[in-house]
Amino acid sequence: MSKDFLKRYESGDYGVWNEILSQAGAVVADEELYAEAKSVATAIMGRVKTNANTVRKTLLKAGMSLAPTQSGPLSDAGLSFLTNRFGPLPLSLDVFYKTIGAISLTADDYDYGDNELEAKDNIDMLTLDPLIVEPATIFEWAVDEYDEQFAEDDEENNPFALFICADFLHKADISGGEPHTVYIPASTPENQLDPFVNTDEGAMPFIEYLRHYFKWGGFSGLAVMEVLDDDEIDLNLKMPFEQVNGDWRAAAQRLLETLRAGLIDF
Repeated sequence: MSKDFLKRYESGDYGVWNEILSQAGAVVADEELYAEAKSVATAIMGRVKTNANTVRKTLLKAGMSLAPTQSGPLSDAGLSFLTNRFGPLPLSLDVFYKTIGAISLTADDYDYGDNELEAKDNIDMLTLDPLIVEPATIFEWAVDEYDEQFAEDDEENNPFALFICADFLHKADISGGEPHTVYIPASTPENQLDPFVNTDEGAMPFIEYLRHYFKWGGFSGLAVMEVLDDDEIDLNLKMPFEQVNGDWRAAAQRLLETLRAGLIDF
């Protein structure tokens, strides 16, 4: 029943993953199709890892002080505190943890230090929502806390919230909203393949979430450029550009071009 998902993906058909999700029920139910979906997810995460490394190199070359990435790829044993309790993780997230483990494009101790990228146009990049995907293992304590809070009969209506990262304000050491989370166990075939990441601004599948960040060079705050009327932009979203001299949109575009240099589609 093979559909050559991987072959098509590797030939540049990056819409294959969305096609897989559109057939999620059949894919989850068929061992061969599920294996193909896993191979595509693995290929995607390989490209995500390349992009994360590319952006980190760009930031380091500019003289930025980056927080260390807190984990490399995790093993089945490293994820067992989740899988033994809640069953298999959603496919894309499971492959992420086993292929990459974590991503961090944020500053060390909330300060990128003196660097060329911020100095060029006086853009505050810490408030631009740098991509962070925390390693699963740093929140192992949360499973025990969950078990203390909810009885077994309550779990269906209170799924476990797996922490992905803080919201963009907390990333900048400013009191903000709720963290970005994924709920497990997955409630639908689509979520078994690619779970929704829940944020203050809505929810999107995990791979689409990663695509969104890398569309903006790893700093999704640059998406504010899509708002055409300055008067419609939330004050918090204007923070990165408060000290820019001249046209902030031109400055944002220059930064985006630098951040996206060398990135690959996935």
